[in-house]
Amino acid sequence: MKTLPQNKFYTLDTSSPIWDRIFTVAPLIVIGTKEGSAYNLAPKHMATPIGFDNYFGFVCTPKHATYQNIKDTQEFTVSFPLPDQVVLAALSATSRSDDTLGSKPIIKALPSHIMFQEFCTRYQVDRADTLELKVGALTNHAIAPHFYGFTWSPVGVATEYVKDCVVIRDYKKTTRPALSERRRIIINGITYEADLTSGGAADLPDALSGKVRSLDYKTLRHPGHYSSVEQQLQGLKNTKDSISGLQDIMLAEIPHVEDDQNYSVCCCCR
Repeated sequence: MKTLPQNKFYTLDTSSPIWDRIFTVAPLIVIGTKEGSAYNLAPKHMATPIGFDNYFGFVCTPKHATYQNIKDTQEFTVSFPLPDQVVLAALSATSRSDDTLGSKPIIKALPSHIMFQEFCTRYQVDRADTLELKVGALTNHAIAPHFYGFTWSPVGVATEYVKDCVVIRDYKKTTRPALSERRRIIINGITYEADLTSGGAADLPDALSGKVRSLDYKTLRHPGHYSSVEQQLQGLKNTKDSISGLQDIMLAEIPHVEDDQNYSVCCCCR
């Protein structure tokens, strides 16, 4: 076997992941683990058999429950989605947010994708006119000036009020400013306000571009809350980081409460 001369070797730049620059084909799988008395199903897309024996490898950070469950039980299952399950499994395998919780907004959007598929099947169409998502975790009681209370982690709330929102308009993916299309909605006789917020639509605009004329995600709030947020943002418009500024104000002035009520409204029209 010949030895290659030194000048035939090339040094690879490892300052960024090599695999981000190389096209590879890997299966989409679902890893099942036991988590207490329940089960955890996690989609993975960087996975492969290892050798010809019963070994299988996949990428998973120790921060995730999948890793910790396997460490505790020493076992896991590998499932391959059926053809009609691939899209939903692929969507749920998308990247997590860059917030400190590592949340996955797509999980909230998946029921809407399922509803769209059922809508198309029921009415034998491949397009819809409108798909609207409205979600909110609200307190049972709210007082001025914020008309809001944190019912779970406050991380990311300010971000969704500031960053542009990805939507579909005229069958094409585009963006709209956050808090720019406010509407009132009545649920069980109670009036709420719904407005565009960023992140909630996740990858739905990519998946349904060309299939839905109008798609957007709005967050439900008590009337008066969004006006309060806009006043705060007006005072922060000349600052370098309005997101951090808004979050600091909200953390200092808005209470944490436990009397929450959760709403999720999905509307699909042809």
